[in-house]
Amino acid sequence: MDRTRYMLIILIVSAGLLFITFYPGAMSIDSYEQLRQARSGQFGDWHPPFMAWVWRAFDAILQGSILMLLAQLGLYLFSLWAIARVALPGPDSVRLGL
Repeated sequence: MDRTRYMLIILIVSAGLLFITFYPGAMSIDSYEQLRQARSGQFGDWHPPFMAWVWRAFDAILQGSILMLLAQLGLYLFSLWAIARVALPGPDSVRLGL
């Protein structure tokens, strides 16, 4: 099995474990306020309006925090994959020339 396939398997297993660990997502008072802003369309200056806009789009597809959780886990795992491609030696790793 090549290195890329190992990385893919590790990412899929990690995604499953992270989803099981954090489902349905942690909701703090700030999270509820941002969700309220997303649903009402009235944005304050305490939270970034972009996140409320993204949550508004997700909420239109499926109400609740599940799509936001999946998006955050996806960004997290993509970042780890990108770092691993740069940091780990191998034929398909990105060379920075440092």
